[in-house]
Parts: sequence; C-alpha cells; structure tokens
Amino acid sequence: MVQMNLQQRLEAGLAHHRAGRLREAEAIYRRILAEQPDFGDALHLLGGLAAQVGQHDAAIDLLTKAIATNPKVPVYHGNLGAIYQNITQFDKAIPELERAIQLDQQIAEPYYNLSSILTDQGELDRAIAVLRKGITFHPNWAELHNNLGIVLRTMGKYDQALASLKRSVALRPAYAEGHWSLGHLMLLVGDFANGWVEYEWRTKLPDIVRPRNFSPPPWKGEKLNGRTILLHAEQGFGDTLQFIRYLPLVLERGGRVVVECPLELGTVLRGVDGIAEIYTQGQTLPPFDTHCSIMSLPLTFGTTLQTIPAKVPYLNVPSDRVAAWRERLGEKDDRLRVGLVWAGGPQHKDDKRRSMRLEQLAPLSEVKSARFYSLQKGPPASQAAAPPPGMQLINWTDDLHDYVETAALMANLDLIISVDTSIAHLAGALGKPVWVLLPFAPDWRWMLNRADSPWYPTMRLYRQANPENWADVMAEVVRNLTKRGRS
Repeated sequence: MVQMNLQQRLEAGLAHHRAGRLREAEAIYRRILAEQPDFGDALHLLGGLAAQVGQHDAAIDLLTKAIATNPKVPVYHGNLGAIYQNITQFDKAIPELERAIQLDQQIAEPYYNLSSILTDQGELDRAIAVLRKGITFHPNWAELHNNLGIVLRTMGKYDQALASLKRSVALRPAYAEGHWSLGHLMLLVGDFANGWVEYEWRTKLPDIVRPRNFSPPPWKGEKLNGRTILLHAEQGFGDTLQFIRYLPLVLERGGRVVVECPLELGTVLRGVDGIAEIYTQGQTLPPFDTHCSIMSLPLTFGTTLQTIPAKVPYLNVPSDRVAAWRERLGEKDDRLRVGLVWAGGPQHKDDKRRSMRLEQLAPLSEVKSARFYSLQKGPPASQAAAPPPGMQLINWTDDLHDYVETAALMANLDLIISVDTSIAHLAGALGKPVWVLLPFAPDWRWMLNRADSPWYPTMRLYRQANPENWADVMAEVVRNLTKRGRS
C-alpha cells in the first residue's frame, strides 16, 4: 500500500515536471526519496530534472544510483548516456547508449543519440549501422531518417542522403531540423529553387538563428520607395561577408539600408558602398520600416546559379591601411607573397573536418619561389611559432587586430591559401586570388565537382578525394603553386 502511494505521488510529480513546474516536481521527488532512498524511478526523474537545469554532476550521480537499484531499466541507461553526450564525455556516453539499445530495441532515442556521437567522431559506418537498425524498429521516426541523411551526405552518397532527408520531412512536415538538413543538401547539389526555400527553416531553430521579434514586417523584395530597411546578420562571419554582396540589389529597390552585424565585422563592412549606417549586435537599433536577414536575400531575389551577384571586389579597404602594410612588407622581390590560414573556429560543428594543422602544410616548404605569411587567428595561431622545417613563415598576426587589418595585409599579397573559413570569404570579397582547401564533404556553398566557385571569380577550390586525405590536396597545391611561381 505504501509503494502504491509512492507511485501515485511520483505520477503527480511527473505531471508537474511535464508542465514545466520544476520546483513542485523536485519537491515531490525529494520527499519520496526521503521515505524510500532506493526508489529507482524517483532517482531517475530527479536526475532528469537536474540535467534539465544544467546540474550535470548531480544528474549523473542520481542516474547512477537509479541504475544501481535496477541495472536492467533501459531508459536509465539511455538518459545517463544522453547527459554524458551533452557534456561531451562521449567515451562514457557510448556504452550507456549501447546498453539501453541492448536492453530494449523499441526505444528510439538511444539510436539517435548514439548515431550523432559516432557521426561527430567520424565513425560513419558504425553510425549507419546504428541508424539502419533503429529505422527497422522505428520506421516512422523522422529524426532517425534525418541523421541517416546527414551521415550519407558526409560519406558522399548524395542520392541516398536526399532520399532519407525527404523521407524525414514527409514523416513530419513541421520538422525544422529535417528541412534545414534538406536545404543544405539541395544547395550543395545545385537545386537552388528548392534549396533556398528549405534553408529558411533555420529560422525555426533557435540554436542556429537567434529569434528576432521585430515589429515592422519582414521584407519580401518589394520596392522600398525611400523606406529604411534593416539587413541583419546571422550565423558565422563568413556568411555575412559572402551575402553582403546583395546590397546593390537591395539598393536598386530604392531604399535606405541599415546593417546590423557582429562587432568583429563592424569596421570592415564600412568598406561596402551604399550602407547608410552600421550597428553592431547589442546596440540599440534605429527606427526602420522593414527588415531581412542577410542569409535570406538569395531567396528574396530568387537566386539561381546563373544570377548569383558575383561582381568583385564588393569590399574596399582603407588606402592608408593598405599603404602601411605595403611599407612594412618592404620592396617586392620575385617571390610570391602567400597568406596562409589552416584552421577555422573550433565552435563550428564541422571544424574537425574542415580544419588542418600547420604541420599538414609542410609540403609548401618545397616551393622556394614563395614566401609565406600567417593570417591565422585564434588558438591555432600558436602553431606559427614552430612552422614546418624549411618553411619561411612570417607571423605578424598579433597586429591583425580586426578584419580591416587582415584585409589590408591581404591586399599586398599575391595569393591566399585557406581552409573553409571567413578569411576565404574576405579574400573572395576583395577580389584577391584565393585557393580554398575543402574536406571531402564540403559546406553547401562550395557545391560539388567543380574547381571554381560561382560566388567568387578569383577563387580556386581544392577538394579532398577521400575523407581526411589532405596529402593529395597539398600535393596538387604544391604543383600549381610551383607553376605559378615560375610564370
């Protein structure tokens, strides 16, 4: 009778929990545990609540105790694995998720979580196996089809990936993450007409796009007739540098353009003609009549492969800063001046695939007709202190305080070689020759099976033929750089 009473009280606590009344739920769970400390379900639910409010250590302790009361309850293992996953302790998450699946193949979440970890760690074949098994038991679970599509895309199996992602959104038409994944793939394979539409679903994902609740209506491309439009940035610095190219098309609609952008880009965007005012994120915005995300401009203008606004340069650098760097560089000899960027920001979800280590650029030391300059910022910049043997690498990055200084130095270089990061976009926007080193599964904007970019006329793309194989990429770069140095 006491146990039944405890169970009823647990259900009452769970009702509060599901309704978001966390204090009430916690109080009930704790009273239950005061009476029966080994009540596994109460330990489990209190642990889940602790994880929900960011108390991960407490959550792990409570779920571990719950498992000790009954090690054969799959949801205990599954949720403990999910907590370890959230704090990136993947070595502890994987066995818990595998145990949950072993105990009950009918629970879908562990398949999803386990496949996500394996994908991030590059264990793509294992991830595929987990997902196919999960879909066998849960054929209508949209998240599993989405994950499968992402893994297949990463493996270069684009037709299969497209089928999986279309299945995902067919199963759940309002599944924003599935649509966003589908949009990425459609743009990658050149289906701009459908891709831009699907890409708009990112605005439903607050982890991707910060929600904006502006009072004025969004702009849909109509004539502005002198009204003020706010163009606001989102996502990465490279995204803003790439899509600010649409400014002349907006101005053709007859409006006054105000731009909101990250603090780091505020100065360099002053080099774009036609912006009336620039505000950095966090500043109080002026009155405006309508607004549009910079990333939504391709859809607004119905961009096709043939109508990409690709006139460069569309970004200007203050002449005094260019002159200052010209003086610092000194008199030009017959060697090429080549800027190098080997890594992006670690916060990028695909950084492990897109970034390199400076030591992987060692083959460049064979090119005696070039002198190299580091343009690398962030933690990987420290690698410039010990360049590969034989590489002359000049490192003035402590003086590259912002994108304007970087652009001014780049204006005096002959070539920039960069991985997929914002500096590649900066070089392209300046109209500088730039070679971009791409992973096997590239970001959507670089498309497939082409060495040029429709976005940047001065850009050349070097692609991995196999995952993680930078050696072949560098061999081709060395061959072409050697030829360029002789010409």
